[in-house]
Amino acid sequence: MTTPLTLADVRPGCRVRITRVEEHPSTGRLLAMGLRPGQIVTLVRRTAFGASFYIHAEFQQFGIRRDEAEALWVEYMD
Repeated sequence: MTTPLTLADVRPGCRVRITRVEEHPSTGRLLAMGLRPGQIVTLVRRTAFGASFYIHAEFQQFGIRRDEAEALWVEYMD
């Protein structure tokens, strides 16, 4: 059994699958970007002090804030 984790817990370079999008003020924005359950994303990098995260999903790159990354629950790809 895997331990539940958020995108904010993932190391750069790791591919993960989104399992749940938690209710958040930016939930609509995240869903509009295509970040929904089942989507596979790669964490490209974090900014200094982990304030922002750059992710790659389906030929697109996004920048999201830490609180948004904490709203995305993920699991590692096998």
